[in-house]
Amino acid sequence: MNYLAHLHLADQTDTSYVGSLLGDFVKGNVATMAVPTDLKIGIQLHRLVDSFTDQHPIVLDLKSKLPEHRKYGGIILDVLFDYLLAKNFGQYHPMALEQFSAHCYDNLPVDNEIMSPRFIQTISNMKQMDWLTSYGDIDTIKRVLMRISTRLTRPVALENAVDWFRSEGAIEFNNFDDFYCDLVAYAQREAHRLADRY
Repeated sequence: MNYLAHLHLADQTDTSYVGSLLGDFVKGNVATMAVPTDLKIGIQLHRLVDSFTDQHPIVLDLKSKLPEHRKYGGIILDVLFDYLLAKNFGQYHPMALEQFSAHCYDNLPVDNEIMSPRFIQTISNMKQMDWLTSYGDIDTIKRVLMRISTRLTRPVALENAVDWFRSEGAIEFNNFDDFYCDLVAYAQREAHRLADRY
């Protein structure tokens, strides 16, 4: 899942917003990390959510239907899932997306002691350019995939997936709600388990 989904899941599980995003920026054994417990739980939950998503039958089926770049299907779907979540945010949260985005930005503090410069810059960019709200715009999604493409070892046109989505692929995502409800329920169970462990 991408940034909006991870923050929404953090909200639904009452876990750390910062930890929910740090999962993309840190490697290694969470238990031995010199960070507060709430961040450890957030990082572990992020990893569990990513693993659950990658193995979910609906996600596997969607990956098989991507017309090209299936090797990068996980990346493409993560970004398209954020678009679908943003477009239908009222189904999953009582706040409007704009309200929720502002709430997240207020709860993503910067701590130079434990956060890498790359993470701090990402959070700064997210707040300044209001990434979370912008995910509801399909043209933004195309630009996001273009930016990701340039960071790959061998640049590929991931943004072509948006053209497919617009022309014929959107119907394939009709069961996104089933998948996402499964994911929320899974994240809530795992958050309770992690809280009990710590």
